[in-house]
Amino acid sequence: MSLAAVLLVLMPQAADADPAARAGAPAFVEVVAPVGGFHVGELVPLQVRFGFETSFWDRGLLQLFRQPLDLPVQLSLAWDGLRRHPVEEDPAGLLRFAVGTGVGLARPAAEQEREGRAFTVFVHQRVVVAERPGELLVPGPVLRFASATGFVDDPLQGRVPAGRVEGRVTGAPLRLPVGALPAAGRPPGFSGAVGRFTIRASADPRPLETGDPLELRLRIEGAGLLDAVEAPDLSGLEGFHVLGRIQEPAAGALSFRYQLAPLPGAAGALPPIAFSYFDPADDAYATVWSEAIPLPVSGAVGPPPEISGRVEDPGVAPEPDPVSKLLMVALFLGPVALVGLVFLGWQRRHRPAGASLPSPPVARTAVPAPLGASGEGPVEASAAEQDDFELQLAAWLSCSPASLVRQDLAQQLRLAGLAEDLADRAAALHRARIAARYGAPAQPELASELAALTAALRRRRP
Repeated sequence: MSLAAVLLVLMPQAADADPAARAGAPAFVEVVAPVGGFHVGELVPLQVRFGFETSFWDRGLLQLFRQPLDLPVQLSLAWDGLRRHPVEEDPAGLLRFAVGTGVGLARPAAEQEREGRAFTVFVHQRVVVAERPGELLVPGPVLRFASATGFVDDPLQGRVPAGRVEGRVTGAPLRLPVGALPAAGRPPGFSGAVGRFTIRASADPRPLETGDPLELRLRIEGAGLLDAVEAPDLSGLEGFHVLGRIQEPAAGALSFRYQLAPLPGAAGALPPIAFSYFDPADDAYATVWSEAIPLPVSGAVGPPPEISGRVEDPGVAPEPDPVSKLLMVALFLGPVALVGLVFLGWQRRHRPAGASLPSPPVARTAVPAPLGASGEGPVEASAAEQDDFELQLAAWLSCSPASLVRQDLAQQLRLAGLAEDLADRAAALHRARIAARYGAPAQPELASELAALTAALRRRRP
């Protein structure tokens, strides 16, 4: 290609021009996606491919910035409207280049032939999320680079460029169809996970007495959007009662810790736990199971033996059975309750007109909080305030308070119309309170934050 042709291609173009479509351009850039449609919640792998005519590339490009880069080019991606997902890629053998105002990585690809000309090609990986049905629009990328108009021999520096000219090429936008998840074949336990996953369970296999707490850990891994994965619901786990659940931090996986209590008659093993997801590769729902965990439970066969009240050692008094205990309590509390009712009736007859009984004091909880304005002590949150907080959150989502224990609580609150800042604060506070119930370190700011958020949730409800 002659120098005149290079100058023609590299001259600044009008905003509505597309240099990539011009015949004879020395460079190209494009976005490539796998063939076929996608589903809501699916991770969409994208390749930004760019290259230069080999004869043009061999002459060398000039650095665009003071920081030298392996590839002296800049890629601009106007993808602010797309939800992006981190790319897991081995950095070995990758080349650094400018992406917007940061640094990206690209790998060399096989040489391509375009319009009868050989091109040196590089590939930059990206992953976005298909968030809603319809069309996923990926704006066209822009590639910027600089080249020398000629070279001269310098006595000190050797061969140096005699002039500099910048060029840019623009790729076409990409439009991808996105479909909703099918209703046919959806498993009952499906909670929105899209991808391909595995589940593992572990527990301490020590012998347990019926009713003793048991700690169970579940770990979910796989290729998919982990943010959309909810903790498996173990409320129907045969032979065990769920006492509580928290989520633990884990790199590249989801880790949940449950507290279970074996019920009378529980089997000698923890049953397999199911996890359902939609597999885009097979275009179908799938269910995986954890392995059963041997768990010796003493007294697991049949109900616990009844106590007859007879003992062989005459020096030890027999332990009263539960029914006897209830009768004893009733006999003791009956007269006390009767006296209390008589006193309340007398007080009602003799109190002045319009007067009311004093309200009972609101119970206080031991949630740590910051010192008050006078510095005399912590500001405590009442139990009523804590209950009201969860009731307000549940009202926003039209669900029960127990259904608030979910990883995407902030996102669901935003979808329900709550401001982003309030949604994030409310979800963080809810997580902190759940963690505190299971032994997490106390946070002094919980009480004041609880009162402020409860008032804001009540005030802003639609």
